[in-house]
Amino acid sequence: MKERLEPIWAALSDAYGSSFVNQFGDEPSSMWIGGLSAYNEEQIRGGIVGLINSGSPYAPNLPTVIGAIEESSGWRHARQSKPCHEVLAAPIVDRGEGALMIDAPVDKEKTPADYCREMKELF
Repeated sequence: MKERLEPIWAALSDAYGSSFVNQFGDEPSSMWIGGLSAYNEEQIRGGIVGLINSGSPYAPNLPTVIGAIEESSGWRHARQSKPCHEVLAAPIVDRGEGALMIDAPVDKEKTPADYCREMKELF
């Protein structure tokens, strides 16, 4: 994982200069490696590009980077505060750009657990 983050770390160091390196070091710590291990390279790149394009002059910390990754991946829109089997009553359809919509009509043969499995397959 550390090797996978080297180009990302270099991009952040180039974009934010010494402020990034002074705060977070020349290479990712175990905290950064663990925090980003749940995401693939494409997701991480998307988040980093979003941060750089945001125009913020401040070096992003790990929670900010994770937030940008999730925002660019559409994960924030898909999170539920309750387990999915408690909130699903209809199939979930990916409408693009991270928007998940309830697709009617409801299949009365399916249980909420069935819909939960379908939703998890989207991710």
